[in-house]
Amino acid sequence: LRHLANELEQAFGIRADVCSADLAQPGAVDTIVATAARMRLDIDILVNNAGFAATKGFLGSEWKELHAEMQVMMGVVTELMYRLAPAMKARGYGRIVNLASLAAFAPTAPSMLYTGIKSFVLNVSEAVDMELKPYGVYVTALCPGFTWSEFHDVQGTRSLTNRLPGFMWQDAETVAA
Repeated sequence: LRHLANELEQAFGIRADVCSADLAQPGAVDTIVATAARMRLDIDILVNNAGFAATKGFLGSEWKELHAEMQVMMGVVTELMYRLAPAMKARGYGRIVNLASLAAFAPTAPSMLYTGIKSFVLNVSEAVDMELKPYGVYVTALCPGFTWSEFHDVQGTRSLTNRLPGFMWQDAETVAA
């Protein structure tokens, strides 16, 4: 992480700080919030982009893996908004971007929590946006389709997804923009 932070600092002339926390573990958000407080950082922009999906279906997965998936992709997203939004509201400015997915609008696949989780992220983003918008804090749910990343490699679905037509894919830079 420090190496990547150094690269970003050199490439963009910014300061990049590092806070390492396993988001699947209880207390991860406490670590993030405490680190920001210790560094006296006012967080104006929050991008919730961490995630993964169980690889063996619902009953084929260990509960620990499913719980971690829900913790990272729903619990942490919600808790970070809850913990950081009050200061944004008090300052009258804030931006929160939650990575949902086109999957939030799709019929669910058998044995997958992923589409339900992404639907949750979309819906909670809309609800929190309605509450905070009058205070200058905007919440956006980003809903990209297939994006080239290591996600499908980790999932073990690269050979399957590579069969999809090229027009269905986006690169990470386009999604970020």
